[in-house]
Formats: sequence, structure tokens, C-alpha cells
Amino acid sequence: MRHQSILFAGSVIVAAALLVSCMTPGPQPGKSIKGKPGITRSGFLGDYSDLAISDENKGVLVYLKSPGILESYDKFIVDPIEVFLHARSEADSSGSAEVQELANFFRNELIEEIEKGGYQVVQQPGAGVARFRGAITDVRPGAGLDVGVASVEVELLDSQTRERVAAAMDSKRGRRFFNPKGQTKWGDAKKSFREWAEGFRRALDKAHAKK
Repeated sequence: MRHQSILFAGSVIVAAALLVSCMTPGPQPGKSIKGKPGITRSGFLGDYSDLAISDENKGVLVYLKSPGILESYDKFIVDPIEVFLHARSEADSSGSAEVQELANFFRNELIEEIEKGGYQVVQQPGAGVARFRGAITDVRPGAGLDVGVASVEVELLDSQTRERVAAAMDSKRGRRFFNPKGQTKWGDAKKSFREWAEGFRRALDKAHAKK
């Protein structure tokens, strides 16, 4: 297994992972999900036994302690995020500077979305505070006819008890023929990070009954 650790403050949880109340059993750890072969367990989350395939978003692995768990949190500690490549990743481990730039972009998008929703990013544990842990497990550039790929594993912990209250795995691929701005090296990856950040904020809004 190849691991590359690049720290940055930021994380993301897929909106679907935090809205689903009914799940069906997922694939065995280490195996890809049918229809979304990019999702492969990296080992970052450690325990994958509670993850299951979302009924609303096929191919996304999710866990929720309870359907309305996000309503309990309106402040967030954002831990440094690792780039923790899974064994099947084809990412170029030599491109650390470019991946760090992507990490910073990812962080900025997430923090912007959290604050946009009226929530707080804090430094200390407390009541109503959740802690993010996460990792980018694959990231590949788009070039020529190849589309970009980005994959993540994330979990949300209660900041006081450190109990896992939500977790998710997802992978996104770019679309070759529907990019009006044309192909850029990291355009697909950035689009994925932006969508995950927006999705998390929408999940918070829904949990807190915001329109």
C-alpha cells in the first residue's frame, strides 16, 4: 500500500451520507463497488463494518449514527486532512506540491461553505461541536481523453466523546464530453472537491431546517 501524508486543515462529507436513513449492505472491505470502481478502501477509516451503500446515491458508502444526527452540531473542529492513497491508486506520488495546492483549494471551499451556512469553525471541543477527520485516497489529473478522478474517506466525531457519528466514502470522475470550459489538468478534481463542500453545507441546512 502506498501512503502519502499531506496535512491541511479542511474536510468534507458528502451530502448524501448525511441525509440517508435507509441503507442496504455494502460490499466487503477492500472490494470496489459495482458501478463505481473508483471507491476502494484505503485503511484510513480503520473500521468499515458500519458503512453501507446509500439507497439514494448508489455507489456512495455511508454511515449515520441516527438519521437526524447533524442537527446536534453547529460548530466544527476541522482536523488536518491526510492524503492517504489506497493500494489501487494510480496517483503520482511525486506531485506533492500540486496535491498540496489541491488540498488548500479543498480546505478553502469547505470553510467557505460552512461559514456560508452560518455555522462556526472552532478550535476547542464542547457541546454542539463535531470534529472532522478525513483523507483524500486518490486524485488523478485529467489530460487528453482521460478524465480526472478524486476519492475521499471522511468521518465526523463527537468532539467530547470522540464517538463516530457519521462517515462516508465516495469517488468522482469527470465527464469527457460535457465540459464547456474545456479540459484542465485538475479541473475535474477541483469540481469534485467543490461539490463535496457544497453538499456538506446543504446537509447541514437540511438537518437544521434551513431553506
